[in-house]
Amino acid sequence: MEEKKVFVSDHCYKRYVERVKNNSYELNEEKIRDEIRKLFNSSKEYYKGIIGHSNNVVRVFCNKNGWTFIVSEDGNVLITLYKVDLNVDSTELNQMYVDKALEKIEAIKANYEASIVKAKEEQTAYTSEVKQIDDKIKEYKKLIKELEERKDGLFKVSSNSFVDSNAINIELRNALEDFMVRDKFKLFDNLEENKKR
Repeated sequence: MEEKKVFVSDHCYKRYVERVKNNSYELNEEKIRDEIRKLFNSSKEYYKGIIGHSNNVVRVFCNKNGWTFIVSEDGNVLITLYKVDLNVDSTELNQMYVDKALEKIEAIKANYEASIVKAKEEQTAYTSEVKQIDDKIKEYKKLIKELEERKDGLFKVSSNSFVDSNAINIELRNALEDFMVRDKFKLFDNLEENKKR
């Protein structure tokens, strides 16, 4: 496994010296920081998010011996560390607790990761279906627009359908009026002729 050169914060350094070196600060500080990095590089990431009362996103790493590291969100700074310890005289009992706890955490993590994969697959499927629906909506909108234009066109044509009929009707009326006027003249002429006789 490739070692990551992380920055060991002063807080993390002090906690390690307190818990492992019995507050022996006279030891080589860089050597101790390298020791902490080596422990960190034997750990595995289990969680990324908010933990405790803080609002900051952190990453949590644990190794098989119960060393737990709180790491910055970007993974570059070891904020603090502690060792899971039941404070019992039995190292075996403590290790059994660590093993069982990490086994449970591993199972939950695997379940979480599987749920993320499933959610992404569902999201992809839903996104695809939404796109298909959007495409159909566009098609239907285009069809509706075309039908509305056709309807408007038909309405105009329908309105114009009687133009010829109206023109013919006017022609018919004019012809009748002409006929009637002429007929009156003929009738009038006949009346005049009859008076003369």
